[in-house]
Amino acid sequence: MFRRVAVLLAILLLAFALEAQAQRVCDDPIYASATGLGNATVTATLTAKAGVHIYLQTVDVQMVANAAVTGAAGPAPIITTSTLFGGVALVWWGDNSSLTIGQQRQVVSAVFPPFSVRTNVLGNSITVTSSAAGQASQNVRINLTGCYGG
Repeated sequence: MFRRVAVLLAILLLAFALEAQAQRVCDDPIYASATGLGNATVTATLTAKAGVHIYLQTVDVQMVANAAVTGAAGPAPIITTSTLFGGVALVWWGDNSSLTIGQQRQVVSAVFPPFSVRTNVLGNSITVTSSAAGQASQNVRINLTGCYGG
């Protein structure tokens, strides 16, 4: 009987701990953005803070035509992350299809569960970079949100 009670208590404590982690709120948010031409490297960086991890919360990448963009069969910009836990690099492919002047296209809209995607070691920055494989007639905008945590 005692063993069953102990097991049930352990399960309840684990469930409570998982629920508390899921409801944890970011008390120390961080933001970054960068804009540049599609044929240039564009990098947004969530800057490190000594002794803590950065937890990536959102990645948003938009492409906007600053002149008419002619659809291209060649490579599109590739968007990648760096310094994530486990050496993981998230990768998204851009879009080189035709755009009219002022038209905007969303490339990435990623929202991660709270405190789930973090830097590989304490005190590292997180960067999201668009390769220089796009066209000069398009701009790339990268927006990041994150949170500092232990």
